[in-house]
Amino acid sequence: MSVSRSPMARRLKHLALGVLVALAGAWLTKPMARLGLMAVGRPQPSGPLQVTTTDVAVPLRTPGGGEPASVRARIWYPRNTTTAAPLLLYGPGWGGRLDDNVVRLAELASHGYVIVAYDDIAHDPAVLDASPEDADARTTSFDLGTEASRAHLEAVFDRRVRLAAEKVLALLDVLTSTPALLPSEVRFSQQRIGIFGASFGGAVAAEAAQSDPQKRMRAAINFDGWMYGEVAARTVAVPFLMFNSTRGVSKPDWATSTDPQRRFLELYDRRDRATIERQLATRHDAIDVTIVGSGHSDFGDDLYNPRRWTQWRPWRENMIAVDRMRTIVDAYVLAFFRQHLEGVPQPLLQSPQSPYSEVKILLGNGTPAMPPKPD
Repeated sequence: MSVSRSPMARRLKHLALGVLVALAGAWLTKPMARLGLMAVGRPQPSGPLQVTTTDVAVPLRTPGGGEPASVRARIWYPRNTTTAAPLLLYGPGWGGRLDDNVVRLAELASHGYVIVAYDDIAHDPAVLDASPEDADARTTSFDLGTEASRAHLEAVFDRRVRLAAEKVLALLDVLTSTPALLPSEVRFSQQRIGIFGASFGGAVAAEAAQSDPQKRMRAAINFDGWMYGEVAARTVAVPFLMFNSTRGVSKPDWATSTDPQRRFLELYDRRDRATIERQLATRHDAIDVTIVGSGHSDFGDDLYNPRRWTQWRPWRENMIAVDRMRTIVDAYVLAFFRQHLEGVPQPLLQSPQSPYSEVKILLGNGTPAMPPKPD
């Protein structure tokens, strides 16, 4: 025989359950934070300089010479400086926006860099005289769900990275030739320019540095992005730092998996690994940094998302702690740009043994890896 409960009894039951969930959450938050599974707030920049931002609309000529179309850019820069700072260009992943990595951009600005961030080309105004193929490549979504969508991606990868690199170079043309476009407080050196990006934005950074006819960029960084276009077939012609994650990376047995999406991921991970190995074999200033326990989205502001902890599973690879991930990436990024844009040698980049136990590092010209050094 069932016994019906009154509305008041049901409300009391739900209240009690809510209190239990809240108490459990409060009890779990600190351990999770210690494990790096939960971030509480975003850290402030650690550098000595105050940072400010400004948004600008940058007019870019269309490929066919039509009327300029404005694209968005956001500038992070140190306040009250009297010298010209190194300039860094930053691009987000496929379909991403210019504000996907504000913690790292503010951090770099606090150490004396001017950073210009831009949206992925999917968000730019339509190019009226673009070919149907170019228009399609710009707007294609990154969809691995069907055989047709994967085939379409394979067809547009090289074209899309080329279009995005052309946008970056056009943006740099305007920034370096039209100083009145920027606030008077923004001062940067045209002889010290670097570029970096996350995911697809990292591939674009490499492509732009490689294809710039004026060779203005002196260093490039790729945050865990597959590489396409010229870079996938040649060596990047500037010092190049490549970051890799380990969580969610395909496994060799995926090549024979019955899941076609897994086979696709394994194929492109393998191709990308071959590209990285070629960079290391042919340039002494190429560096490959793999961070054990990191995920693809940990190189941007998703690292500080409180829901990051929901990805944790006890039977999977441990997740790197949030603060540890930030410390490692910032250390290598700052060292890399200081060495190649400011001419200050950095011991962190010159040893095949990292001081961080989570890091596996490979240096250019085939320098062998060494086991991570314990903390």
